[in-house]
Amino acid sequence: MVASRSEDWGGFSPEFRANALEILEARLRERGSPLGKSPEAIQQIRGQTLSVLDEVQEAVARHTLDVSTVSTVSSRVARTLTEEIGSSRALQGIHPAESVGAGAVMFETLLPIVVRE
Repeated sequence: MVASRSEDWGGFSPEFRANALEILEARLRERGSPLGKSPEAIQQIRGQTLSVLDEVQEAVARHTLDVSTVSTVSSRVARTLTEEIGSSRALQGIHPAESVGAGAVMFETLLPIVVRE
């Protein structure tokens, strides 16, 4: 049944993506994360979140959840983004634990709304 639904699915709408970003940012602010207060970090989180949604969308379109099938371009972009974020946060004096916490919040936020979509 999931496969037949994904055949008709056109991907995540711009409204869905915007809503996911709003929810994630609100949860980071509620948590008191310094990442939720930094405009640069917010932009990075937005980019990384959209990258994750792109990879999920690509996996659904391929009818697989095997991340090894995600294109090497997507993987390269995600890896580069992750490296840039790490360097940027170090320069801002943001402890790596905040990035790990933000990743957990991203997972907790995106999983239920992606599954519903």
